[in-house]
Amino acid sequence: MKKVCSLFVFFTLCMMLIAYQAQAQLINYNRRSNEVSRPTISKASPSLPIKTSVSQSNSYQAEPQKTSSYYNREAKTEITEATETTSQSLNGALLTSSPKVTSRVEKIYDTDYDGTLQKDEIVEFLGDVVSAVERRGSFAVSSDILKNFDRDADGEISLIETDEIKKYLN
Repeated sequence: MKKVCSLFVFFTLCMMLIAYQAQAQLINYNRRSNEVSRPTISKASPSLPIKTSVSQSNSYQAEPQKTSSYYNREAKTEITEATETTSQSLNGALLTSSPKVTSRVEKIYDTDYDGTLQKDEIVEFLGDVVSAVERRGSFAVSSDILKNFDRDADGEISLIETDEIKKYLN
């Protein structure tokens, strides 16, 4: 009887894990299937030397939907890893070169699949950070890029601090 009960618990846990993974894949699929074009980037700011200049880019935005807290934790962890690996800071300049793509989240933002994040892809990432702050109220700072915008040094990007990110995006 104990063996049957423990097998049932093991089977249930496996099914829950598969369900969480399927939900994450479905959300990622929905994100990629909803193409929305971003506004035109007309000029690069002199305070932000970025390798290339782009006139227009496509982005993928997830449908507004409720997800499990498990997925939210996983997405936050992946975005944290992405910002840590893609960020390079040089005296306040955001990015001076195109960082290499090394994580799964970066692959989502690397829309041309060239292995590096270009200006339009970095702009898309920062735009998604702003969206996350507007939805949740704050976003944990874990990279040099986001530390440049954390003026009160509380470890989070707040709604007030997103105004500065928006200035860089325009």
